[in-house]
Amino acid sequence: MRRLPLMTLLATFPLCGITANMSEWVYPGPDGKLIYKTTPAGDRIMDFSYAGYEGGGVALPDVPVVKTVKPSGAADDTETIQAAINEVATMPLTNGFRGAVLLAPGTYICSNTIVISASGVVLRGGGTNETTIQMTGRRHVAIRVGLGGGGRRYRRAEMQNDESPKADAVSPVQTTIADAYVPAGSKSFTLAEAKGFAVGDTIEIRRPVTAAWIHFMNMDNLMRNGRSQTWIRTNTVIPIERRIAAISGNKITLDVPLSDSFDSKYLNPPGTIVAKINPPNRLTQVGIENLDIQSPLQRVNHTQELYSAIRLDGQDCWIRNVLILTRR
Repeated sequence: MRRLPLMTLLATFPLCGITANMSEWVYPGPDGKLIYKTTPAGDRIMDFSYAGYEGGGVALPDVPVVKTVKPSGAADDTETIQAAINEVATMPLTNGFRGAVLLAPGTYICSNTIVISASGVVLRGGGTNETTIQMTGRRHVAIRVGLGGGGRRYRRAEMQNDESPKADAVSPVQTTIADAYVPAGSKSFTLAEAKGFAVGDTIEIRRPVTAAWIHFMNMDNLMRNGRSQTWIRTNTVIPIERRIAAISGNKITLDVPLSDSFDSKYLNPPGTIVAKINPPNRLTQVGIENLDIQSPLQRVNHTQELYSAIRLDGQDCWIRNVLILTRR
């Protein structure tokens, strides 16, 4: 999660106090920085300024072209584009980049997914309305960036009779959140024991999904076609990944704020575990730029596969100047 530009917001609102057109919960102050109002419990709207490339305030790079592809005029260009990406993926990294694959202006017919599975590779077109990837055939993703598999947002956790996770779900260095309440938008909270943790560690905050929390969220009375249904089940955990930015006693400060509150009334037992983990192996410095992606007209049925433009699983990656259209 990185920093987002505030130029549009600051151009819309004058840099002063609250006006009738501003939300009281977040608004730009005289210095151009956002001011957040908190609830009595300390909750606030999350600061999304951490969502930009390289932490925000850093211009997207202009990576040199090392391979150029031209439209073949054949029935399918997928393999040609994929071969060029695979070739660049074998090149050495220089300052984090291998190089860009340029799709020269024209239309590229693609019946399968184009995959970028190495860091430092950029796929660049000649510009919107100039370079077009035209999806055909079975429903698929046009461009996928990642190492495959992807993360799971919710994970099943088998519980023992005492409702604590079994040993195979336990990290060698782990503890629990000691605070009775951690407000939404917080960057700091107190651990039961900070021993074994260090600044720079990647941690996973494992929020338990309890029956009490599901009831509090009014998710235990959802019905569909006369049957009980919920989007998340008890005895699962919601893992939230962060890095430790500072430690003072048993209090830790995170690199990025938390998007939700943690209320022990609804999470105990078993409580929220904080575990040290190895940094995930993710792609970095991958870009998709300056092209159109077109799919056939499709009826949307979320139980079936759909034509999708881009799936990206990486860190400090970007999508720039990409136009996504449906052909009629």
